[in-house]
Amino acid sequence: MDAESDLRALGRLVLHLEQSQHSVTSDHVRIVASEWGLLTTEAELDALLTSAIEQLVLFTDTRTAYDRTTATFSSVRLYRVNPRHPFVLDARGGQD
Repeated sequence: MDAESDLRALGRLVLHLEQSQHSVTSDHVRIVASEWGLLTTEAELDALLTSAIEQLVLFTDTRTAYDRTTATFSSVRLYRVNPRHPFVLDARGGQD
């Protein structure tokens, strides 16, 4: 696939995850990207995520998560689609 197709596919993937989960983490994206055959290496997915953020297909932020099992805090990166980006509008069938 070319870069634009990869970005569109990643936007669809994150949109799909948003519909079934409260928040979308890097781990969620990696698992589903692997299932969908989006990219073959972790480095490729990292580069695609970075590109998607730079091109405003995705928004990201970091949250602090508490793990009850280990009683520790850690940083978790979350992703969400930019609902106004043309790739996302296309994925939604033009619905805003």
